[in-house]
Amino acid sequence: MSDKKASDLEKSLILTKISKLNRYLGFLKQLRDVSFEELRDDFKTIGAVERYLQVSIVKHNRYWQ
Repeated sequence: MSDKKASDLEKSLILTKISKLNRYLGFLKQLRDVSFEELRDDFKTIGAVERYLQVSIVKHNRYWQ
């Protein structure tokens, strides 16, 4: 693969990851007004918050190392 193609592919992968990260952050922003008590009492909401935080931090952090 030529350096140009590799560079274009890497740029495309980075843009895709940024797009996904923005999507996850959007989901989290929708949940930011949920109180601690609501989180504690609603396993679906706490699961969603935990999952989107996890994929935002762990998945995307692997690429940059």
